[in-house]
Amino acid sequence: MDVVSCKYQESSDKGLDYRSALDQARNFSPFVSRSIDEFDSLEKNCAGVLISGRDISLIRDEHGNFLLILAYSLSFEISNALSAVSRLFKNRGVLENLGEAEVFEKAQALAKAEIALYAEGLLGEPCLSLEDIELHADAAFPLLISECPAPANIESLFLNEENKVQRTEKSPLALDYESSFFHVGWNYTLAFSLPREVNEQVFVIMAKMQMSYYTFRYYKEYFEEAISDLADSADYIDHEVVDFFDRLKIGYQGFLSQYTKFKLGLYPKYFAEFEKIEALWHIDKDIQLISELLTSQTEFVNKRHSLLAERLSTRQQKTLALIAMLQVLAFMSVFFDSYQFLQADSRWFGISVFAVVCFLVAALVRYGGAPSMEVGKRLRMAKYKNHRHGKVT
Repeated sequence: MDVVSCKYQESSDKGLDYRSALDQARNFSPFVSRSIDEFDSLEKNCAGVLISGRDISLIRDEHGNFLLILAYSLSFEISNALSAVSRLFKNRGVLENLGEAEVFEKAQALAKAEIALYAEGLLGEPCLSLEDIELHADAAFPLLISECPAPANIESLFLNEENKVQRTEKSPLALDYESSFFHVGWNYTLAFSLPREVNEQVFVIMAKMQMSYYTFRYYKEYFEEAISDLADSADYIDHEVVDFFDRLKIGYQGFLSQYTKFKLGLYPKYFAEFEKIEALWHIDKDIQLISELLTSQTEFVNKRHSLLAERLSTRQQKTLALIAMLQVLAFMSVFFDSYQFLQADSRWFGISVFAVVCFLVAALVRYGGAPSMEVGKRLRMAKYKNHRHGKVT
């Protein structure tokens, strides 16, 4: 399941209304859980910043992807912004650096219960225990949104992730606004001095991207394991397996369609940033890989199912041939008993036996000849292939 920790610094009293931003998003209408929807006013100093508010919520999209949001209102001196942000993101432990690890533990316990309840309502029976659901704070993509100007040398935060060209390349989104800075990294995202409506759009995009990132990763890992399992159980593929993977493929195509719809509904400047994030997080590569896995899986399953169906048909033909033989033998037994009982002329009995034997041979040719015909067909095909390659057999 997805976990996101959203942190932003505000220079005004209003802050970022991310709920309103989600409500107004195009082609993205997540449901907000009523059991996890709280705001607390705080007065807490930690990691060189003042925490004045905490907002926790759990959202879910139409595909059952969950996102746990922990949003904090922070304040710090502009002159001390770089060091404050550095301490905030140290070792990727944002919640630990804010002294909020215990709060996250309580929030994830509520989130697990909500997710298990949702799965039970979806399937009509309990199917997930709390131990089956894993939430990790280090799987979050922290987002810092600040209305203050970007501090000097802010790109130094990405020294371990990117080269100099990547760090110093200014985002097209930030080019429209003076003293602004926007950068999506591998571990966290920073947005400085952008208008409020832009910040709200950035939040929506990052929420959608994180939910999609883990969903694509799940599909990729699932299909990789499925192909490995299919290779180990290739002799047990029946129509139920084929139907299962067809439904699974339809479910993925539905998710991909909604994802593409959201992407294509963005304004051009946000669309450009969206594609950059796709490339940075390798989502575009995941989509391509999943498509290839689906194609390979479909071909393999269909071929194996056809082969097994052919083998079953051959086995049925042999069974029918055996049944025909037993029927003929039973007929002969009845005929012979009748002969003994009536003491018929032995000449007519010999003719009858000859007719029965001919009937038995005909039955064997009719029901048991398929394998031999198949062997002959394969030999002719092999000769055809050798002839095409200039070989003589």
